Amino acid sequence: AAFPVTTVELGVQSMDDAVLAAALRGHTAGDTARAVARLSSIQVRIGLQLMVGLPGETPSSARASALKTAELEPDFVRIYPAVVLENSPLARLYRAGRYQPLSLPEAVSRVKSQYRIFSRRGIAVVRMGLQASSELADESRRIAGPYHPAFGHLVLSAMVLDKIRSAVLARSLAGRQITITVHPRNESRVRGIRNENLLHLRRRYQVDVAHISTDQSLSLDTVLVDAA
Repeated sequence: AAFPVTTVELGVQSMDDAVLAAALRGHTAGDTARAVARLSSIQVRIGLQLMVGLPGETPSSARASALKTAELEPDFVRIYPAVVLENSPLARLYRAGRYQPLSLPEAVSRVKSQYRIFSRRGIAVVRMGLQASSELADESRRIAGPYHPAFGHLVLSAMVLDKIRSAVLARSLAGRQITITVHPRNESRVRGIRNENLLHLRRRYQVDVAHISTDQSLSLDTVLVDAA
């Protein structure tokens, strides 16, 4: 408190004590709660970092971790997927068949679930996915796990696709052409990387997107779907 520190981030990783123990984190969920309480008393911005896919984690425990983290009311969070780096304890577990990292779709699904929890509570998610680096790009050092240089975009695109899919089903638009209107920041998320969302809609629902339009007045949570 005596120094000009404005923000403190804690590597929480999980709020499940069994997961923390399996990952040899050296702290408990209770330690995290006490640390946040102490930081709250000195008026700094608090950031909490979570990691999905650690040993012993399940989709339900990942969701529970996000709920417990949200209860601590941090100013912001970052969410990372666990990847396996060469010469790490996790690499030894992986090679021994005692740890299986998440697939990329599984990691996107878990982070998407956590993002929604924080978004509903007005807690900013300032990053999803690991920062690209030469170490992570080197496949001789990154030996397994759901790394993607645009991981955050994958998560946001998946959430937009969920909204489109819900509208298609609710309005019986399968087999038809549709138009989609979103905030300008969501246009690329409608398409997905390499137009994967548009291809999914065509394969799964025989839906062709005739036009994507943007409207600055729309919220980022709004996706309007109409028959073309």
